[in-house]
Amino acid sequence: MKSKVENNVLNSKALELQSSAMQLQSAQMVSSSFSLIDSGSNLSGKFKYYAYTQKIWVVQSEGESKNPIETSNNSSDLQSFRNSVNNLRGSEIRFQAAWVTGVSSTMVAVITSPTGWGPIVATLTAAGATVAAIAEAYNSYMLAKDCRFYFGRITLR
Repeated sequence: MKSKVENNVLNSKALELQSSAMQLQSAQMVSSSFSLIDSGSNLSGKFKYYAYTQKIWVVQSEGESKNPIETSNNSSDLQSFRNSVNNLRGSEIRFQAAWVTGVSSTMVAVITSPTGWGPIVATLTAAGATVAAIAEAYNSYMLAKDCRFYFGRITLR
């Protein structure tokens, strides 16, 4: 015959198992009831967002993460964060393209220097690409600031 202590321990274990089973079942139901509808990040992955059905979001900024539910209180900030991340990615791509153009034009100018007009055209192209790269670097800097700003404003509800 079991003592009261043994019965209490067994009953406690049975309740824990039931609770665990219910939590697992609940988690399975929740995970199957929403799906990813949009996501984005900048090139380095410092700023990311994931938008799911049922207005569930995951937003990340430089290692920090928030998991808000979209409401009328935070919708504008969530959309602004999303737009800032997408615009930052575009700006980073344009910066890289301008930088590569500037570097390759400089190389063409050096290689073709004894041939006449080639180095002049390549030098002008390199100068233009460098100016474009500087402008895009500044845009990227400002858009990263926007990402940080809107991330900080996002409330969980």
